[in-house]
Amino acid sequence: MYTNQVTERVSSWKKSSVFTVMDRGQVALYDDRQSLLRFKEGETADIQWKWIHLPMKSQNRTINKLIVYNRSAENVDVKLSVRYQMVERSAEVVYYSPSQESLIVHDQNSYALFGGITSQGTQCSYSTSLVNQEGATDIEYMQMQPIVQFSHGWGLEYKLSLEPYMSDFFYEWEMKHEDLFWLEEAHSQYHTLLRSCQR
Repeated sequence: MYTNQVTERVSSWKKSSVFTVMDRGQVALYDDRQSLLRFKEGETADIQWKWIHLPMKSQNRTINKLIVYNRSAENVDVKLSVRYQMVERSAEVVYYSPSQESLIVHDQNSYALFGGITSQGTQCSYSTSLVNQEGATDIEYMQMQPIVQFSHGWGLEYKLSLEPYMSDFFYEWEMKHEDLFWLEEAHSQYHTLLRSCQR
C-alpha cells in the first residue's frame, strides 16, 4: 500500500473515511487524527481502489476522489462512509439541505457545506449527529434528517453497485465560507462539472 502525506485542512473538525465492500471487508482510507494523506491505494476483497486528495487553490475547499475497480466476475456493492467530529466543542447547527442534496453546518460565524457525487449519481445518505465508526461495519444513515443544534459531528455515506471488471468513482468535498449563497453556488458548480464525468 502506497501513501503520501498532506497537511492542509479546511477547519477545526476531524475527518475520517472508510471504504466497505459489502459483507467482505473494509479499510480505513483517511483519518486526519493519525495522519494527513494526499494519496493511498490498495485492494479489499477483489476491489482495487485508489484514494486521491485533489489539489485546490482555495484554502476553504477540499475535494477527494476514490476510484474503484471490480476484479471479480460478479456484481459487488460498495460504499464510502465519511465521518466528521468537532474538536473540543460542538457545531451550532447541522442540517440536511434537500435542494442542495448536502449537509450544511453553521460553525460560529461561518457556514460549511459537505457533499459529493458518484459515477452513478448522488446516491448519498447523511447523518446530522456524530457517527461512531470505530469497529462498526454497518452504520444506519438517513436521507433526510431534521435540524440538529449543538451537534458534535456528522456523516455522509455513498453507495455504488460495481459490475464485473468495471471501474467507478466517488467524489466527496467540503467547503467553508461566511456566505451561504456562495457555498451553494460553489457546490452546484461541482455537481454540474462532475456530473458530466458520470458514465
